[in-house]
Amino acid sequence: MENTNSPTGNEEFPVNLLCEALSELVVGLHERVICSCSHGHSSPGKITRVIPPADSEQHPSWLAWKVEITPDDGTDPWQRGLSDYIEPRERTSLFRLYFGDRAHP
Repeated sequence: MENTNSPTGNEEFPVNLLCEALSELVVGLHERVICSCSHGHSSPGKITRVIPPADSEQHPSWLAWKVEITPDDGTDPWQRGLSDYIEPRERTSLFRLYFGDRAHP
């Protein structure tokens, strides 16, 4: 299926642009919530990057996108859902801008 939002028809085009736009909004934010995963991260940290889903079929789904958080104490980074950091209306608008009607939760 051709991507009509890309001048080249390349699926990576909207993903890269969306990743840049989202990064401008969240990278550098300080995460004060302590990770609740089974690995026991106990230090808050800063968001260091936005991570799109590896499966291209999931690119239009904002629930599949993550952010990487680098802990202040220097331990291994951890991930959390992007949806926790972008206001719902803004998130929906951005995903529709880059993925059109294919954008979904």
